[in-house]
Amino acid sequence: MKEIEKGIVFSNDIERILKGNNALGYSYEENGLIIPNSSFIESLRNDFEGQVNTIFEGEVRILSEDEMLEAIYSSISDVLGRYPHCFIR
Repeated sequence: MKEIEKGIVFSNDIERILKGNNALGYSYEENGLIIPNSSFIESLRNDFEGQVNTIFEGEVRILSEDEMLEAIYSSISDVLGRYPHCFIR
């Protein structure tokens, strides 16, 4: 898990959004849009992170939705001693 102590955090989960994990549950992939492969998307994330870090002097971290959920679950489990069943996907 990435630990963020300070700075600006972006989530950049375009792949999940395009595959249907969005507010409408609309899968662009199932509806004919060609989605770039994961390595290309990761390359775009890395380029974006590098560019914004030049602007914000290295204070930016990009976390995926999975990394954010993991941090939330970890925080909750620290308090409750386990993951609450309502959060398990």
